Amino acid sequence: MAYGTVFNTIGNILKTNPTMQQVFGRAMVHDANHQILLNFTGLLAIVMASVAVIPGLQLILKLHTDETHGWLEVLYARPLSRSRLLVSYVSTALGLSTVAYIGGLAGVIVTGNASLDHVQDGISTAEFWQTIAAQLPMIWVFLALGVGLVGWVPRIKALSWGYLALGFIAVYMGGLLQLPTWVQRLAPTGWMPRVPVHAVNWTTFSWMVALSVLVLFLGWLGYHRRDLQLR
Repeated sequence: MAYGTVFNTIGNILKTNPTMQQVFGRAMVHDANHQILLNFTGLLAIVMASVAVIPGLQLILKLHTDETHGWLEVLYARPLSRSRLLVSYVSTALGLSTVAYIGGLAGVIVTGNASLDHVQDGISTAEFWQTIAAQLPMIWVFLALGVGLVGWVPRIKALSWGYLALGFIAVYMGGLLQLPTWVQRLAPTGWMPRVPVHAVNWTTFSWMVALSVLVLFLGWLGYHRRDLQLR
């Protein structure tokens, strides 16, 4: 919501210049302001999505922490399958990060649109949901990677935080640091075109969802097979 309060200031960048309005016309100035807000929203979407990964990833990695601290011994002493326990952690993590992202971006858009002097400059409902759809697979891929590490090599699970930081810095500060495109695409944050400035690439969306499902399955397989590290 705090980010959204600056929408009107950003949206008035061109409208406060009388020369611009005389040269380009009122309609074109509004279109230009809308494009500025689209770019700002696209950047904020990456910020919101990266932050939304954090609580879900914390919960997934907590599965191994709970395991090594002996807090799961009581559960495993009962007729409880590994699959059910893993699904309980992972499903909660996926739901938590998804809701956090949608809620965070909704706070930006609702507050931002409400602050505008001219509603037509704001972000439409369709553009909002396109932005949601563009970043959700990225969140799921990061969480799936956490499941994969917990399932196969939990000793290096902390690498997931470094990978998330790499993706965020490469995309959020890529232009400022003049990073090449291939560096920005080392992490899922750089795989989807900047939405809502650009349309959602549904091919990229589809294979990212498929990748997250595949890594989730491999993580489940590893957790099902490896020795538990119980005290």
